[in-house]
Amino acid sequence: MRLIKKALMGIYSLKRFLTKESECPIKMNLATRLRMWRLGFLGESYFIYSFSKNNPKNYISDFLRFYKVSLINGSFSILLDNKILFERVINSLTEKPIVPFNLLYIKDGRFFPLRISIEDWRKRFEKGERFVLKPVSGGGGFNVKIIKYEKGKAIVNGAKVVVSQFYKELQRLDNYIITEFVNQAEYSKEIYPYTVNTIRILTMWDYENSIPFIAIAVHRIGTQRSYPVDNWTQGGMSAHINIETGELGPGVTYPFDGKLRFYSRHPETDSPIQGVRVPNWEKVRETVLKLASNLPFLPYIAWDVVLDENKNIRIIEGNSNTDVNLLQVHKPFLSDARIKKFYSYHGVL
Repeated sequence: MRLIKKALMGIYSLKRFLTKESECPIKMNLATRLRMWRLGFLGESYFIYSFSKNNPKNYISDFLRFYKVSLINGSFSILLDNKILFERVINSLTEKPIVPFNLLYIKDGRFFPLRISIEDWRKRFEKGERFVLKPVSGGGGFNVKIIKYEKGKAIVNGAKVVVSQFYKELQRLDNYIITEFVNQAEYSKEIYPYTVNTIRILTMWDYENSIPFIAIAVHRIGTQRSYPVDNWTQGGMSAHINIETGELGPGVTYPFDGKLRFYSRHPETDSPIQGVRVPNWEKVRETVLKLASNLPFLPYIAWDVVLDENKNIRIIEGNSNTDVNLLQVHKPFLSDARIKKFYSYHGVL
């Protein structure tokens, strides 16, 4: 039975791998693509990791990410994959709620109150309050909509929609939630104000010392191309964060044309990126590590963190099998002894 399950997981992972490959927007020759496949990487990885000069052996491959990394958290991964469960679990571990509240659940077009009634939500919405509409599961910023009411119109990701039509569209949804919107801190807004720019922090476990550690942290930053989200493969930027100081390095964009580009300033707002320090970084780091220490059954967590307008820490969501491209573009994971030990412990390598 175990062998059958392993084989099925391998087939499923291969299907995901090939689907992802088919979506690659980068033009490349067949020889490059085949070389990457033999090594377990998507074709795009040749450009993301600069394999013309870097050794692929120092990087977690895309196939391992789809196949073995996805198994690290086992059955507990649902606590991260399901945004309703995630909010309830994480907020139960903190003195004050740290995850934005899920307000309404939409199932087959029907509205179920999680924190407020549909009538109360409509009143708040039509008074101009902003909210987030997103699927209960899934990541990558896909199908996420920022919604608000303005001058008799519903504004959905910046586009005006007739309110009656907007409400009809809501009734066509299945397995969605409406959540609170987080107004980001000024430092982040100055870099790029049109998306909520999130911090991705990846925690793993040091089993020799029985403590979690931060493997890497990056700051995602939106652009006109990625709007309304900051997702890297949709056109956003990824800036490495110094784990000790909270200082940002330059932002790098996905190589749509086969070229990595690093920016010390945002190309659209001209605001500095490199050298900017995340406020309250020490507190951010301590909070994430404390939460991770309370979740030893989830040894692999990619946290999405935002500092709100009062510089309070808000955790938007957690991920059980993060994309590694926007992380390893800054640092090959297997060149770090602790990260390598972690993956080895879980049978990934």
